[in-house]
Amino acid sequence: YVKALFTSVSNHDIQYRGNIMDTNDGRYIISYSIPMAGNYIVSITLGDEPVKYCVRPSDPRWDSREYDGISVYSSPSFCSLNDNLNLVVVHRELHGFSSTLVDNDIYSGLSNAIVGVETGFIVESRDKFGNIRSGSSTSNIEGIGDGKSDTFLVTLESPSGRKTLSS
Repeated sequence: YVKALFTSVSNHDIQYRGNIMDTNDGRYIISYSIPMAGNYIVSITLGDEPVKYCVRPSDPRWDSREYDGISVYSSPSFCSLNDNLNLVVVHRELHGFSSTLVDNDIYSGLSNAIVGVETGFIVESRDKFGNIRSGSSTSNIEGIGDGKSDTFLVTLESPSGRKTLSS
């Protein structure tokens, strides 16, 4: 029985399981979806034993995993029992409905303002899963926006109906 577990590095209580599909030819396909951006430790086991991690073969290693029909199979030197495989999960594209407005001690313009004195508030741009859009990326996936270039339309309306638009 194959088990795939993804454990958050920052909080070991946060874990996600992969979905396992047996291809009935000695291989298994593992699919997963992780809603929280961050770093995860990947653990794959068959029964209760860890599975070796082998990088995808490339030239000149294309055929080094093939069984020759004579010799007992042994794992190539580039395979290892690495218990600390690190997976980086990055945020998705901007989702306005999930973004949040924040009022704090420095920027309290949502709750307090003084005539003629500049004030403000913070817009935290988020993806549809609530992850802050920080501009994270990996070596295989470019970031989907840096959060700094996200644009929002802010409409302020006075009690007399006067509107101010800003982006």
